[in-house]
Amino acid sequence: MIPGNTETLRIAGKARIVRDRALQERHAVNGKLPELALVVEVSEAFMHCSKAFVRSRMWKPDQWPDRRNVPSLAEWAADVSRPIDTISELQKIVDDDARDRLY
Repeated sequence: MIPGNTETLRIAGKARIVRDRALQERHAVNGKLPELALVVEVSEAFMHCSKAFVRSRMWKPDQWPDRRNVPSLAEWAADVSRPIDTISELQKIVDDDARDRLY
């Protein structure tokens, strides 16, 4: 998907998650390699019309639902797993991961 573009390329096939050094190096960002890669064996590919995106108003931020009542990842994790960590500690893990591991 490309923001603002309502047409999408739809692909069907079989996928597998791999740990392949050549693929990891090929997809490095800022010198950081992904730990895994998704390899897709495409059996069918076609353009999908824009009806769903147009109807969803996905590209119109003023039409997006209010997210104030949506839990953060840390809040969700605390709720489902009942960890011994506090939400603040979990949020720090999420923030550190985004800062240190994303790129």
